[in-house]
Amino acid sequence: MRAALDLVEQTILALKGREELCARAILSAPFQGAAIFVINPGADQEGKYMQWLYLIAAILGTILPLCFFVPFLLANGLDISAFLRQLFQNQVSSAFGVDVFISSIVLWLFVFSEGKRRGMKNLWAYVLCNLLFGVSSGLPFFLYFRERTMKDLSHSTAL
Repeated sequence: MRAALDLVEQTILALKGREELCARAILSAPFQGAAIFVINPGADQEGKYMQWLYLIAAILGTILPLCFFVPFLLANGLDISAFLRQLFQNQVSSAFGVDVFISSIVLWLFVFSEGKRRGMKNLWAYVLCNLLFGVSSGLPFFLYFRERTMKDLSHSTAL
């Protein structure tokens, strides 16, 4: 877990003041030895880079929350009252809990309105990701597939 937090901190420091070459990070934790190169893309490549950044965010947004939630499940099982008691234990955690609930509702509205407008299928899957893993999983997965859909639409209209 500490390695993932160190990676985030190093990436933020590497991004400060860099425009052409933003960052090169070697991920440890779940992606042992995988390298990510983030380059300031031109307009034609921006969707491609954003698509992969969204996918990386979705993977991290699924794995990192599970690092905290799985130990809770192992200790308490699926005890909803213990979950809510710990979530609303103090004002700070309550603020984060309410923020996530509101963000989830906004995400669902966005998924169904934008997804229908773009002709995307299986919109329920992003809501399910949100319910199972959190906004940090559902939103970037939706944005990843939205970029793919937009790329496919632009290629089909260009022909």
